[in-house]
Amino acid sequence: MARRLGIVVFITLLILGGQTSAQEPPNIAKEVDRLSQDLNDLRQSLTADQQYRQGRVAKRRDRGREFRARFETLRGDVDRLKDAVAHQEKINAIGMESISTWMSLQDDRIDGFLGWAGWVGVMITALLAVIGGYTFFYTPRQAEAKAEEAIGTWLLSNEEKLDRQFEGFSLQIDEKVKKATDEIDGHVKEAKNAIGEIDGHEKEARKRVEIIKEIQENIMINSENINHETHSAEDWWPIEEIARGQDELEIAANFFHDTSKKEGVPDVEIARSFNNKAVELWEHDKLEEELQVYEQVISRFGNNKQADLQDQVARALVYKATTLEKQNKPDEELKTYEEIISRYGDAEEAALRERVSHAHTGIGVTSLIEAKSKWVGKKSSKDTRKILSSALTSFDEALSYSPENPIDLGNRGYIKFLLGDREGAEVDLRKALKLGGEKIRDSELEDADIHPVPLDEEFKAMVHRLWDEVSAAKE
Repeated sequence: MARRLGIVVFITLLILGGQTSAQEPPNIAKEVDRLSQDLNDLRQSLTADQQYRQGRVAKRRDRGREFRARFETLRGDVDRLKDAVAHQEKINAIGMESISTWMSLQDDRIDGFLGWAGWVGVMITALLAVIGGYTFFYTPRQAEAKAEEAIGTWLLSNEEKLDRQFEGFSLQIDEKVKKATDEIDGHVKEAKNAIGEIDGHEKEARKRVEIIKEIQENIMINSENINHETHSAEDWWPIEEIARGQDELEIAANFFHDTSKKEGVPDVEIARSFNNKAVELWEHDKLEEELQVYEQVISRFGNNKQADLQDQVARALVYKATTLEKQNKPDEELKTYEEIISRYGDAEEAALRERVSHAHTGIGVTSLIEAKSKWVGKKSSKDTRKILSSALTSFDEALSYSPENPIDLGNRGYIKFLLGDREGAEVDLRKALKLGGEKIRDSELEDADIHPVPLDEEFKAMVHRLWDEVSAAKE
């Protein structure tokens, strides 16, 4: 640094010397002061630059410590997963031991039944022998003839009955053996399935460990040190987490999308990658770019009838409407919600029905805000009541899909209150507060402050009263 200052002073003196040879002698004192001031400014600039660089180094150290802490947490999660796999293996071993015990018990039961049948036969034979001997002892010939005749007659008369009994015994034994065999086969199949699931979880855990190891070896996320060829779409989450921690959200948004371009990636993964990228753009507040990504999903996959792809398209439409709300474009927002209802209103899949319910909720909220913004004086106008009635219908539709949704119940109760239906409002609000607790109470009070109208103070008082009653009932 001192050497640089000397060079600057030397060059400055040369320039001044050249000037004094051609012009009148300058004021030496002023020139020296000016040079001193320039030197001081240069020193301050260099000092500030050095402090700035030291600050950046310290900040990077802190960020590195934070990343290491996150990796320790991930390592802990992997260890817990390994413990869970080991525990499941122990449970399966116990299950197989139980199956073996049960099989032995069934064998003992069958042997016992066969032994009982044998003893019955022996007892019958012994009884007949005693009768025959007794008869033969007292009336040898007559008794023998009568015995033979009686036995023959009895056997002939009971032949079918005995055949049926022995056939029944045989069938019972066969049925019990078959039932026991089927049950054993079922348990063995369940055990094999459980072992297969454990193997799958173990492979998944090992795969996650390898991903984490790779990320640990490449702690600074950038486009050069991430090998896209070795990663699938499912590997996006840990890399996104590291990139987010390093404020590299653009890399986090693009990585999943780039991976989805690989050959063989299903369309649903590509659609999901677009939606995830759009969410990252939302967090960057790049709303126009975000909307363009949603349009790509809608135009590319909108006509596909595959259920999971339809859910991604519906997801893009819902997020699009939310972004339009943030941009304060209520007309376009309503059109987007109506498109969701038009596309998926008759869908039977639970995921799509949830999206439709969300669309009805969005229309209801937008209409409610519009009605409050047009409120004039102490009473609602005819126009305002018409908009509120439309909002009420939207919340009725939303609740037809999810009757226990506390947010929709609270909003419907608020609209009923504004329309003068105090009793209906209390019913909905009470149920909403029971289901949603303090979160719904706070939400209702906050909503009342949006475009406040004269009735809002009375509504807030009702919310506080109902909350006190609900809380007291729980206690």
